[in-house]
Amino acid sequence: MKLVKEISLDYLLKRGIYTEMENLNPIQTKILSKLLFNPKARFEDLNTDFLTTDHFSYHIKNLLQEGLIKKDGTAYALSAKGKMLAGKIDTATHTMEKQPKVSVILIPHKKFDTTEKFLVQERTKEPYFGYLGFITGKVRFGEILQETAARELKEETGLEGKFKFCYEIHEMTYDKIT
Repeated sequence: MKLVKEISLDYLLKRGIYTEMENLNPIQTKILSKLLFNPKARFEDLNTDFLTTDHFSYHIKNLLQEGLIKKDGTAYALSAKGKMLAGKIDTATHTMEKQPKVSVILIPHKKFDTTEKFLVQERTKEPYFGYLGFITGKVRFGEILQETAARELKEETGLEGKFKFCYEIHEMTYDKIT
């Protein structure tokens, strides 16, 4: 494997990646988590804990000032910076994950005589909300890739299948448009 770029902790701290994760209030983390699944949410859609307007507005204002969310009319959405940070949230617990993300991509397919068909799904959370793509999922601590693949296929489709390891890809992609 070729080392593409070595990044120091100092590099990350200068860009605020780790400091933002550690300084986020649990309410703000929950807002970011909600915006992963609803990219154009209104104020009242985000305030599911029914905080007072002043209290909730304070957290929205902080996220706007940090450049993690943006407002378009009456709706809020994640900014590019917010998408990068929100991708580190464990959406079940609304807490920040501080480990590298290892994930799998499944390319389910079936051959019919002379044609081959592929199973895709529509993404229901950011990034790429609404786009079609193959099934993906994060490897949980202690899981091997085949276990993750089987779990994700079952969770997303209810199906079971045979798995073949094909590729290892290392990629870091960040949207430059905010």
